[in-house]
Amino acid sequence: MKRSAFLFIAMLFMACGIFDGVAATRQDSIRESVSRLVATYPKAHLTDIYKSAFQDRFGPGHLITDTVAALDYLKSEILGEIRPGYADYEPTLYEGHFYRVNIDLVKNGVIPNDVFVSSFLESCGKVKGEPLEQWISDWSEILSVIESMDLDLPDFEVERQAIGNALKEGRYAWHHSEDYVKEYDPHYRIIERGIFEDRLLPYINDNYWPCGQRKK
Repeated sequence: MKRSAFLFIAMLFMACGIFDGVAATRQDSIRESVSRLVATYPKAHLTDIYKSAFQDRFGPGHLITDTVAALDYLKSEILGEIRPGYADYEPTLYEGHFYRVNIDLVKNGVIPNDVFVSSFLESCGKVKGEPLEQWISDWSEILSVIESMDLDLPDFEVERQAIGNALKEGRYAWHHSEDYVKEYDPHYRIIERGIFEDRLLPYINDNYWPCGQRKK
């Protein structure tokens, strides 16, 4: 009996340690993802960090109410000029469930148009999302990590309150900040990680050396 009680207590302490470790690992992942984002995009605001975290959880599906219109808009972007300076692809913050894939990869012939479009449409149905209450809780944890990093983000307090108020009203989607759009002119689509790695990444690897230089 004493042995059973001892084992139970030991397992309880081990479980607590595991949970603490999971929390620490999760917060480390948040910190690393945020650090990578602001290092890549120094003009980023809190709203830009929020947008990446939101995309990681909800994917692109929440934006698609009219598939035909979405495809028409995507095609118009593909026909536009190449805009150098934005990452070819990058994981969303912080668990990397999705990737932002630059449309320029289609424009410059790295990824076939039909493969990109079908990958985007399939990605729209990959994540059903979660209750708003859970997302509010998750964002609160992400925000607390950001606050501990002392990043000196532009308009931080104003945007923190604006996001909080929007969530209370049931509005959770957000646009990039004006500074971010002006500086980086982002044109990407959100692709689910498995789809990206299986269908799109091979085209990228076939066209680029590991150093990032395009193969002839």
